[in-house]
Amino acid sequence: LERFEMRLGEGVVVRDVRARVAVLRELVEAEPNPTAMRRSDLSIALNELGLLADHAGCGGEAWRYLEEAVAIRRALVDAGQHAANLRRKLADCLGPDWRSEGASRFEESLALMRALVDAEPNRPDLRHGMSASLSDLGRIARGEEARRCFEDAMAIMRVLVNAEPHRADLRRSLAAIFINFSRALKDPRQKRKHLQLVLDTLRP
Repeated sequence: LERFEMRLGEGVVVRDVRARVAVLRELVEAEPNPTAMRRSDLSIALNELGLLADHAGCGGEAWRYLEEAVAIRRALVDAGQHAANLRRKLADCLGPDWRSEGASRFEESLALMRALVDAEPNRPDLRHGMSASLSDLGRIARGEEARRCFEDAMAIMRVLVNAEPHRADLRRSLAAIFINFSRALKDPRQKRKHLQLVLDTLRP
């Protein structure tokens, strides 16, 4: 990982995460039956390391670490251990934009988030996650499917923003959906409309 440490300019951060991965991997491999928590911690560290590699433009390293993180989380979910929490973590892990996988990753993430929202519909954080999954899928979908994804994502986020208008993070998430939707639109007037919505949403 030395190459992407140098490219990041944050070698200390990368070395710290890499060391955490090494320690956790050793603990998991040393235990005959490692706990779900231990394996989940390893998947979190691997996911973090993968995202750092991706940020540095090292796609091969990023893919390897993120794939391992996804495999661990899938195994935990399949085993039914702390299912709701782990399904959320798996959905989050499926989020990075690996376009070579087509829509399958995003569809899996969305299916997981839908199941979580159906089980606990009053949790804003889960609805926020579902909106992000819809927006991710909208970015690689085409035509009417893309429009439906973005419109559903916007509808969820508008409700959340209206419920907590002081939350800058929610307004930023809604603005990001407007931006992504504007990129998918061909009509210049509609593009301008949604870019104006970005400004209106972010205005204090």
